[in-house]
Amino acid sequence: MKYSQLDKKSNSLKRLDTKIKMVRYLRIRNPSNQSNLSNPSNPELSDLSNPELSNPSNPELSNPVCKLVTNVLHSQTSVQIMNKKYKIIEENLDSEITRFVNESKVEYITDGLSKKLTYSEFLSDKILIINAIRNGIPYSLFNAIQDYTPFSESDWAKLLNISTKSLQRYKQSEKHAFKSLQSEKIIAMAEVTKIGLDVFDDLEQFKLWLNTPNFALGNNKPIELLTDSYGKELVVSELIRVQHGIMV
Repeated sequence: MKYSQLDKKSNSLKRLDTKIKMVRYLRIRNPSNQSNLSNPSNPELSDLSNPELSNPSNPELSNPVCKLVTNVLHSQTSVQIMNKKYKIIEENLDSEITRFVNESKVEYITDGLSKKLTYSEFLSDKILIINAIRNGIPYSLFNAIQDYTPFSESDWAKLLNISTKSLQRYKQSEKHAFKSLQSEKIIAMAEVTKIGLDVFDDLEQFKLWLNTPNFALGNNKPIELLTDSYGKELVVSELIRVQHGIMV
């Protein structure tokens, strides 16, 4: 191949690389644009629908840029699967929150006659949270929150300052209610997760951030600071800085 042809091909790949990065950024920041971004009729993104790029037998696909193209082409399916998964988790959380409020002594004032409550409404109502902590979070609600967060069972054991065997024992009786200090920690981790998902829009990316040493946090992993309230506030502050594009 002549040098002019190589240069032409290299420039084309660079332009394509720029388009792909733009697609990935927009998909992360605005999931509602996914259908438009994957539309082959979009002239700006027409390169993404090129069948040659999705052909595994094409030797050019060994190029890192082309691998990125393949990831973008298949990302929409992954997003749809994850959205469906989290929709089920959120519905379960809403159901557990409503049941907890209705069956416990937690006081909740509503404008209407119904006491239906969503997980988001629960986390935004500080008085309700205080009453829930004093009443004790039941294991059934903790289990639903656990499914929503990036923390493993061993992580939760460290955060709650109990053994994994104790957690497993509590699991045998979903009527078990955690003590006030443990209930407060459960709610705190639920709040951190909500902020983390608002920032990263993806649980795996948030989990990766939590487990990566952070210069702004003294080279500590954010997850290591969540065991006490001061550390939690530092982590939340750093998440807010990331959300606003303030990098240290």
